[in-house]
Amino acid sequence: MPQSSELIHEGGDIKPWIRIVRVLEKLTSVYDLANLIMSLGTLSYVRKEFSYVAESAFKGKRGVILDAGCGPGTSSEILLHVSGPEEYIIGMDPIIAMLSEAARRLKNENKFELVRGVFEALPFREGSLVGATFSFSFRDAINYYKATLELKKALRAKGFAIIMDLGRPRRRIYSKILEGPYISIFPMLAGALLMGWEGIKRYSELRRTYLRFLETTKLYILFAKNFQKARCYYMLGGAIFILTAEKS
Repeated sequence: MPQSSELIHEGGDIKPWIRIVRVLEKLTSVYDLANLIMSLGTLSYVRKEFSYVAESAFKGKRGVILDAGCGPGTSSEILLHVSGPEEYIIGMDPIIAMLSEAARRLKNENKFELVRGVFEALPFREGSLVGATFSFSFRDAINYYKATLELKKALRAKGFAIIMDLGRPRRRIYSKILEGPYISIFPMLAGALLMGWEGIKRYSELRRTYLRFLETTKLYILFAKNFQKARCYYMLGGAIFILTAEKS
C-alpha cells in the first residue's frame, strides 16, 4: 500500500478545494448545460456508458448506493433509473446549492435521500454501503489517498465502486492535447456563452481541478492496491475513463 506522500501532496491542500467549492456553488444554475456544451455533445454517450456499467455492477444488490459528489442530481437520476426495488440511493455533496437543486430535481423519488459531506470523512458506518459512484467528482477530492481509504471502509464486502472522470494520460503529448482545447478553451467558451466574462473567470478557476488530478494510471494503481478486480475503461481516446473496483 503506498505511503502516499506524493498523493497527499497532489491532493491534500485544502485551500484550492475551498476555492473550487465556492466557484461550483456559483455555477449550480448552469452546471448541466455548461457540461453539455464543453463535451461538444458527447456527454449523453458518456453517461449512457456510465449507466450500463452501474446497472451491471449493482443489478440484484440490496442496500444503499452512494452517489458521491452528486452535484445537481444528474448522476443520482441515472442510478435511480438503473437500480432495483431493493436499492436505495443517497446523493452526497459538500455544496448546499447543489443539494438544493438535486432535491428539487428528484423531489418525487421515494428511494432517494441527500446528505452533506466530503469524500475524506464519509458520514456512514463502516461496511454500510453496497456501492458508490463518483461521476466527474473524484478529481475534486481534497486528498485522493484518504478518500480511497474512506471509501473502502464504508463499502461492505463485495461492495463496488465506480469512478467516471476526465482522463490524465501518462504520455505528455496526449495530456497537452487534453489540457489545451478540452480543459482550457471549451470550458471558458461554455462560461462565456452562459455567464459572460464572469463565466470565463469561474471556468478558468475550475481548470485547476484537472491540473491537480492524478494521472489515470496512478489512480488505477491506487485502487488496484486497495481493492479487488480493479479495471479501467477508456472513452473518447482517453479523454474520459471509468474505473471500477470491488472490495474483497
